[in-house]
Amino acid sequence: MLTIQFSENKRFPKKAVTIYEGIKLLYSEEQRIMAAKSSESVKIMIKGSTVIDEFSASIPLGKGYGQELISYVEQELLSNYPDNQNEIDQFVEELATSFADGRNGSPMPDNNVKEKKAKSTWNSKTVLVIFLIAFITVMGGILWFTFAGREFSKKVTPPAQTVTSQSAGEKQNDPSKKIVAALEKKSAIEVGNKFPEDHVLIVEYLVEKKKFKDLETFQDSFPTEEGAFNLAFYQEDWENVIKLQTTKLTKEYQAMLAHAYIKLRQPMEAEILNETLKSDTLKKEILETYKVNAVYKIREGKIDDAQTIQNKIKDSDLEELIETAKTCKDMISFFIKEKDAENQKIWTKRLENLGGEFISNENTKKDN
Repeated sequence: MLTIQFSENKRFPKKAVTIYEGIKLLYSEEQRIMAAKSSESVKIMIKGSTVIDEFSASIPLGKGYGQELISYVEQELLSNYPDNQNEIDQFVEELATSFADGRNGSPMPDNNVKEKKAKSTWNSKTVLVIFLIAFITVMGGILWFTFAGREFSKKVTPPAQTVTSQSAGEKQNDPSKKIVAALEKKSAIEVGNKFPEDHVLIVEYLVEKKKFKDLETFQDSFPTEEGAFNLAFYQEDWENVIKLQTTKLTKEYQAMLAHAYIKLRQPMEAEILNETLKSDTLKKEILETYKVNAVYKIREGKIDDAQTIQNKIKDSDLEELIETAKTCKDMISFFIKEKDAENQKIWTKRLENLGGEFISNENTKKDN
């Protein structure tokens, strides 16, 4: 089993972890460092491969490399060993398979399971006793307040007017309401000049109202991370969406970021984001993207790579397509031996055109 071990950075655990856990750790730290506009590095060592003895490198963090570990490893190997394409492809396939296995719930063995279970049992009993004591105490308190409160309520009148006036004051001081009221009367530029501390609120208003032309003008005068991110998303500049990644990474922004990864046919990164979001829509799009990637692998004649993806997503259409592709490759090999260039060309063309019905225009914007 492939494992990854970190060193030379105290934020990472020293113990070897699975590739899946390692990618999640790198992704989380990369997000933190990019949000802080800082930079760090961490040394990684990947062991357990059947292709190479080990892989070690120092990854710079804060530039996006930590979010795409497998791509980074592949680029490093190709840069240092350009003549070893086949071995590198096999190693990258091992990494992708290991990530998929971890994603499907294959935890590393723990030698202290029995000890943990014993402690857990003792703790559960202790917690149960404490809970019963707390429950009895709370119920007693509730009963006392029920009867005592009746007498108290007869003597004291609730200050309804005071509460109302406080609420009204809070509403008047609500900065978002103040900005909305101003934007309904004046342009975003005028409001931005008047409220220099509330530029992000102005961006949020313009995005909510889908006033992207106004947002573009506002961004020119008052540039913000949020404005740049939303504009890039609206303009479908997916690569820029990934590079920008605002410090305010709300769930909505995470979903937008996952969508950008899907558009760039990088389902693994979208899958990590969806671990938190748990969106059924994103999950469906991620599976479709894996499927499209497999179709491209088939068209390139990389049947084993397509099979690796199929092992993960288990798609009936893809399974049938892979079998057809194998037939095409067999026929191509046959006509090569027969030196029949015409039929070889026909079957090659058939292979290259397989799966066209599964490739939409949205998914063809980036080739693997």
